[in-house]
Formats: sequence, structure tokens, C-alpha cells
Amino acid sequence: MAEYLHPQADEDPTEVVSILEMVAADFGYDREQLIGRCRSSSMVRARHTAALVLRRALGLSYPQIGHALGGRDHSTAHHAVHRMTELEESSFAYRLKVAKLTVCGFNIRDGGQAA
Repeated sequence: MAEYLHPQADEDPTEVVSILEMVAADFGYDREQLIGRCRSSSMVRARHTAALVLRRALGLSYPQIGHALGGRDHSTAHHAVHRMTELEESSFAYRLKVAKLTVCGFNIRDGGQAA
């Protein structure tokens, strides 16, 4: 990921890219669309889900998440994680989707492949 040139000490840009690609594909998008500027409701949901998975699977900080999602601000990343956590509480289907994506994210982090 060319625009992702300054990883923090404990993050691997290839893991971040793999998770972004996995989440984007799950929502029917590609990574470039996910980190782009489109603000349609379905794209925002996908992007917010990516923020949540990056936080849970890799433990990234909000500034790191914002950077990975196309240079967004840390407060945007925080808002995304908060909103999707609230959605999980009210939607069993969304909770299952996030659980599946997070487990795949753990697999990527641990050197495996996304399922």
C-alpha cells in the first residue's frame, strides 16, 4: 500500500492491507473503494466495519486506523468503531458478520490466510 509508508512499531502494513481487502470484498468492494472518498451508506458501513476489525484484530490506535482508511482523522476512526459497536448490540446478523471478519483478521495477524 504505497500511501501507507509509516507503520508504527508493532503493525505490519501487509496485515492492514489484507484486512482492508478482506472487509472490502465481504461488502462487495475493493480496497481502493473502501479507502476512497465515497460516502454512500453502504460504503460507510463497510469502512466503519473495517475500522472495527482493524481495532479488534490488530489492536491499532485510532490515528493508525484513520491513516489506514485513506488518511482520515483519529476522531473519525473513533466514531466509526463506536457506531459499529452500537450496531452490534442491536443486530445479531451484524454481530455475526463482525465476528467472522475479526476471526479472519486474527488469522491474518497470526500468519494464516483469511477464510
